[in-house]
Amino acid sequence: MKVIFLKNVENVGRVGDVKEVAEGFARNFLLPQKIAEQATAAALKRAQSRVDVRQHRSSKIVKDADELLKIISKLTLSFKGKADEKGTLFAGITTEKICADLLAKGYDIKPKQLKTKGALKKLGTHLVSVNFNGKQATLRVVLGRDNS
Repeated sequence: MKVIFLKNVENVGRVGDVKEVAEGFARNFLLPQKIAEQATAAALKRAQSRVDVRQHRSSKIVKDADELLKIISKLTLSFKGKADEKGTLFAGITTEKICADLLAKGYDIKPKQLKTKGALKKLGTHLVSVNFNGKQATLRVVLGRDNS
């Protein structure tokens, strides 16, 4: 029996796949559990439209990601804090603080998308790697001394 998978089934099929499976497997497991539906002409049309929508969304996400990474690579964030005479901040700047500052500027980046070697503590300019949808950009973070 030919079926269209609605859910992933390990070693059998993935969402959207159209495959020939044993009739008993389809009737007793796949169809009652709503894991798959019978591949009728109407169901195939619906499946194709779902695939088209998914591809359109995915291409839009990639396009948006490219634009976001271009903007981020031109961006420079500045943080000030109390530092000792050697130029080391008492409280380091974490990825969470960087993400909060980016969110305040309108860019929703998660801490796990930033790559640093721990909290930033030395005064000066640091380059932070931003990974987004398999692509990468570099964000400049400038740490300065708080004079108050």
